[in-house]
Amino acid sequence: MEDGGDIGLLVQRNELYQLFASVVDTAIANVEGTDLLKGELLSIQCRMNSLSIAEGSNDLGIGTRSTTTSPPVLLEPNKVRANGCDLE
Repeated sequence: MEDGGDIGLLVQRNELYQLFASVVDTAIANVEGTDLLKGELLSIQCRMNSLSIAEGSNDLGIGTRSTTTSPPVLLEPNKVRANGCDLE
């Protein structure tokens, strides 16, 4: 990251990594938790891809911030696996 870069992005990235690590630690305690997390991560990955986050990414690989205000839609893991990335 260049001098004068946005430290806020680094802070947000660190917060997300800490949250993710905590969720993974909880999920791996049993098969149901692992399956749930995998399904939700696939859903999130599909949604991120559809938002074209990669466009305009900076040198940290962090995409531009979206101004969308709609709440996230969480799908049932079995439906995600059955339908792939088709979220409609």
